[in-house]
Amino acid sequence: VADVALATLEARLAGTLLRHARAGTLVRRTHEQLAQEVACGREAVSRILEHWEQLGHVRLGRGHIRVDVPTRLARLAEDAET
Repeated sequence: VADVALATLEARLAGTLLRHARAGTLVRRTHEQLAQEVACGREAVSRILEHWEQLGHVRLGRGHIRVDVPTRLARLAEDAET
């Protein structure tokens, strides 16, 4: 059950990042703001983003996130729709 919940959260977070990154690759949102948007705790969002940063999908900065591999996030976001 926890794996399914995490996958769903990852899909929601990926979709949210992609919506905010439409005008470019930079998302000007804090982890707290993203957590509120996807209805979860900031700690969970931070863990996912840090994992994605280790994989090279995003780069984290103070008050912003740079999406480096939008195609990977798009695949994750599709999981929320299926």
